[in-house]
Parts: sequence; structure tokens; C-alpha cells
Amino acid sequence: MKRLTTVLLFVCVAATSNGQDVSAKELEKNKDFKSLINSIISWGEIGNAKGVQGEMRLVTRSTKNGLDYTTYEMYTTGLPRNQSYALFSWAINQAQPEVVSPVVYITPNGTLCSAKDQCKEKSNVIFGFISTKGEPHRLALISKDGHHTLMVKVIPDPITGSDQGCNLEVIRATPKFEGAIIRGKGFKPNETIHYVSDSAGEVMTGEVGVQGDGTFVLVLAPFVKGKDIGVDTVKLQGKACAPTIKYKWGTSEE
Repeated sequence: MKRLTTVLLFVCVAATSNGQDVSAKELEKNKDFKSLINSIISWGEIGNAKGVQGEMRLVTRSTKNGLDYTTYEMYTTGLPRNQSYALFSWAINQAQPEVVSPVVYITPNGTLCSAKDQCKEKSNVIFGFISTKGEPHRLALISKDGHHTLMVKVIPDPITGSDQGCNLEVIRATPKFEGAIIRGKGFKPNETIHYVSDSAGEVMTGEVGVQGDGTFVLVLAPFVKGKDIGVDTVKLQGKACAPTIKYKWGTSEE
């Protein structure tokens, strides 16, 4: 039997920006922005039931018009297979999740199929993403009876940095990096880290506390008044490491 392939292609359309210099404190007061940040950070990490997990496994990677183009298969664990699921996606330029497919099924190996009992050995649902650097894609499965949910997040083209076992990642919270999420791991538990952010020549310093598991989350607003585009270089100083990471803001194309 010929294998059918359903390609689900997500295209992120960048929102426009006026290049306004919004401070991190102002962003923290914005309830919608705080909700967005929490959703991106926790998606796929907090909220799934015990034993329920999802993994996006890379199939292909290429470049289209200068942007990263990747395809993935979703592998699930812990979800019942005796019913259908609705598949949702939530891009960072969308106010809320949207339905990608109203009906998918879980195959015996935990992947997805677009029709019941037609994919006993292989998935026929392939996810395609056109992404810019640091862009997260949030996906969710919700069972027909509403009792089972799986949330999965994938960042096809991550921005990372490391030093002496300390690792950093910058996640794009908004299409043009009006808000940037910096996540760290591998730091000394409960230490206080000093950071310096040099965004297009405007320097800001501060401190961030590390959790007991050696991780932290830092949210920055890199835009500088009078400039529409720039690079933010962030240097962090811990007890045993001093990693640096940089990202370009003001564009949704790189």
C-alpha cells in the first residue's frame, strides 16, 4: 500500500515593530506578556500528566529563502490509543492556539496518523517548520473525550552559548525579539549571577538568582530608542563560569 504523507506546514509571519524602548520592568507589568512568557517557558515541561511525554524528532533540515526549514515526526508516550485527538499549534505571532487537524490518531509506536488503522508501522503526519533563529513552536494534542492532553515544544534553530559546563539559550518571545527569554542551566545551585547586556551600545547590568537545580530564566527587552535593529550581547558571570550569548533584534528574518 502506498504510504500517504500529510505535511503540516507552519509559517511564522513576523509582526511589525515601532522600535520602541520598552524596559523589562514595563514588560513584567504587562499581564498578557507575562502570560506569554510563562506559556513559552512551561510548554511541554509543566502541565503534562505523569507518564505523558512528547518528543519532536528531526527528519530533514534545509534552508529556504535564508530561513531554516525542518521537518519532524512527533513521538508520544503515555497517551491512550483508543480514541482520536485534535492537533493544535500556537505560533508566537498568534494570540491563541489554532486547530491544525481536528482528527489524528496515535500509532502503536507512538507517532501520529491521519486515519485510524492506516498507519500501524509508520506515521504519515510530518510537521514542517519555517523558522527564524530562537523561534519556539508550541504543539498540543487533546483527546476526543477531553481527558488527555499533551504539550510539546520545539525550537528548530536554537541560539546557544556555553562555558565550563554552563549553558545558555535565547528564546524568541515575540516575532522581532521585543522580548527575549534567556534560559541557563548547569550553574551552581542558588548562586547569584551578575549579567551585562550590551544592546546596540546601550548597556544594562543586573543580577539573576539560580534555582536549586542550577537553572534560571532571565527576560530582557533589548530594543533601544531611535534604532529599529541591533544586536544584544549578554555576558553572565557565575562562580565557575562566564558564558556569553548574542542575538539580533528588530527582525523576524534572522
